[in-house]
Amino acid sequence: MKKIIICICVATISPLFINAQSATEADKKETIKEEIAEPEEYHAKGLLHQIYLENKARSIQELEYEKDGEKLKGKISEDGKRIILENYHKRGRVKVTYTTESGEQKTVSKSSCYIDVVIPL
Repeated sequence: MKKIIICICVATISPLFINAQSATEADKKETIKEEIAEPEEYHAKGLLHQIYLENKARSIQELEYEKDGEKLKGKISEDGKRIILENYHKRGRVKVTYTTESGEQKTVSKSSCYIDVVIPL
C-alpha cells in the first residue's frame, strides 16, 4: 500500500518539477536574448555606429534605411574604409551609395549584424 501511495505522489509531483524546469530554461533563453540584443542606451547616449566597406570611399551619395528610406547622417572615416553613422537609432538594414577612390559608384546594403558600435578609445 505504501508503494502505491508513493507512486501516486511521485506521479503527481513530477510534472510540476518538469514544468518548473522548462520555465526556468525559457527564462534563461530570454535573458540570453536580452544580453545579446543591442541595448537602447547606445542610441540614447548618442554613440556612433560604423559600416565597413570593401573599397575605399571618396564620397557618399546616399545613406538610408533600406526598408523605409529614412535618411541617415554619416561621414567617411579617415582611412576611407568605413562609414560612420551619426544617427543610426533603430536596428535595420542600411543602404549606402558611394563613390570609390577610382571613381566607380557602388551601392551596398548591410544588415544590422554588420553595423558595429564605434567604441571610443
